[in-house]
Amino acid sequence: MIRDHATACDDTRGVTLLTPRLRLRPPVESDAQNIHVALSDFEVTRMLASVSWPHELEGAYDFIACTREKMRVGEALPLVLELRAREARGLIGIVEMRGLKGEPEIGFWLARPHWRCGLMSEAVSHVLAHAFDTYGFETIGSGAFMENAASIGLHRKLGFAITGTSRLFCKPQMCELQHVDMVLSRADFRPSGLAA
Repeated sequence: MIRDHATACDDTRGVTLLTPRLRLRPPVESDAQNIHVALSDFEVTRMLASVSWPHELEGAYDFIACTREKMRVGEALPLVLELRAREARGLIGIVEMRGLKGEPEIGFWLARPHWRCGLMSEAVSHVLAHAFDTYGFETIGSGAFMENAASIGLHRKLGFAITGTSRLFCKPQMCELQHVDMVLSRADFRPSGLAA
C-alpha cells in the first residue's frame, strides 16, 4: 500500500513505514542491545516515565516481548527507527502508538547522537499520519515532562494542543514531575517531512 506520506507494508511482524530518511519497523530481539545502549544515557532516559535507571539489558528484552504481544493483539504499534542510509545500521529510537483499542496515545524517544536533526519530527509525523489514516482516530493523546522543552516544541509543531498539566512519577528520577498533557485532533494535525 503506498500513500503520499509513507510506504506501509503489512507482514507477519506488523507495519513498516518508510520516510525520506528513516525506516520504521516493529522491534525484534536483536534490537535489545541498541535499546540498552541508548537508554543507558541518562539524558535520554531521565525524560521517560517508566524506564528503570540504571537501564539493564533485560529491560530491553522485556520491552520487546511486551510490545510485540500488545502489537499481536492489536493494542499497540511499536516501531523502531533506523536510518535508511546504506552505511547506517541499527536502532536509533522508538515511536510507539498505544491504546489502539481505546484512547490512543503516542510516545517516543531518540538516541542522543541523533538529536536536533529533525528525525523525530519526521518519524512521529509519519506514525501519526498512519494512525489517523489506518485506525480512523479523531484525536491522539500525548505528553511530556515540563522540563523537556524539545519534546513539547515537537508536539506543538505537529499541532498538539496543551490540555493541562498533571503530576507523573518519573521512574528514572524516582520522583513526581510536572507533566504537560496534550492532544492532537485530526483537523489540527500539521504533518512534517512527509514528502518522499
